[in-house]
Amino acid sequence: MIMILWKTIKSAVVAAFNRFNTCSSDDQDQVEYCQAEDDQFEFVRQLGEGAFGTVVLVKNTLNPNLVYAMKEISKKASWDYVKNEWAIHCKLTKLSHNNIIAYIKMRKTPESYKMFMEYATVGDLWVKIPQGSPLPPVEAQSFFKDLISGLNFMHSHGIVHRDIKPGNLLITVKEYREVLKITDFGWSTHYLKNKSEILLTVCGGSHPYIAPECFNKDHRGPPIDIWAAGIVLINMLTSYSPWSAAKMKNRQYKRWLKRERGIWNSLDELTIGFIRTIVESDSCKRATISEIEASDWYKQNFNTPAKAVIMVAPKNLVSAHH
Repeated sequence: MIMILWKTIKSAVVAAFNRFNTCSSDDQDQVEYCQAEDDQFEFVRQLGEGAFGTVVLVKNTLNPNLVYAMKEISKKASWDYVKNEWAIHCKLTKLSHNNIIAYIKMRKTPESYKMFMEYATVGDLWVKIPQGSPLPPVEAQSFFKDLISGLNFMHSHGIVHRDIKPGNLLITVKEYREVLKITDFGWSTHYLKNKSEILLTVCGGSHPYIAPECFNKDHRGPPIDIWAAGIVLINMLTSYSPWSAAKMKNRQYKRWLKRERGIWNSLDELTIGFIRTIVESDSCKRATISEIEASDWYKQNFNTPAKAVIMVAPKNLVSAHH
């Protein structure tokens, strides 16, 4: 019965995507103006809030089993910003990947742009790591592999995310397993031009997840996503962020560079050694995705979930929950 219901819902979502997808143009005039059709959708609850608007859960009044996450972006945001997110999300959805949240449709109203997306039933990664309750290694590894798979897909198509953090990583259930999916492509950009890599000049994202080279100079794209993924792994395994910003004036970051004690001391040698290859201050020495996938930790079989260690935060510890 459950499988029949799941197949029915899945078929409805696929049909809706095929019917509503409007990825064919990057012209503002081609974004569908159909405010009257909003009557088809009923507000359920708010899911989140960002700098330019909110994300809410809506359901189709004609088919209540069909639900979407709707991101409403205020027209105070520039069209170039909206168009960039729209175009990249469209491209990734057309190419299709299990670890990327699917784009469905975008509409414009006089006040805002409304972007309809796949709904992740569990929520963002924060719900899995309440402060003081780190994830067991088996779960952290599973989510991390999903994240690396999604990033590898993006990078292989010349796109860098630039804002990887738990709030932009959504969890849903697929075939009885929790799956992590990347969302929010507002800071995403292309890092290849004529198949050649170009340096990026803008420092985007949230400070606790920004790689150190971004604060000082032009930088490569893929290594900054890998750095951020490493910070997310620390979040999952400790439930805390290691520092507020990877700058030399930050005491906790300096302790990391000097290999002094910190929240990472609760981790075993294999894990901390692996993380140090990713959260490496020299972007030229930072592990690549292929090196991550070949590592012992990545291939480790965590048969039995490790018991979560409840930690008491030191005075200077940074809460991961911003």
